[in-house]
Amino acid sequence: MEREVVDGVDKAVADSAVADSAVADKAVADSAVADKTVADKTVADKTVADKTVADKQEVQTDKRNSQDRT
Repeated sequence: MEREVVDGVDKAVADSAVADSAVADKAVADSAVADKTVADKTVADKTVADKTVADKQEVQTDKRNSQDRT
């Protein structure tokens, strides 16, 4: 079987390198999406934590206000 050679490069090897590059690019893109997902979750967790702190402060303020009235 004769192999196709273009500009001194075996076409099958070149095609394989392009495919490997595409796989690597997809892995990088997938990693970026995963990193963004983790970042988004971290922001969401921080938002929940901030709301929890705010809720606790509101409860403490309510308790102080009700004690001041008695």
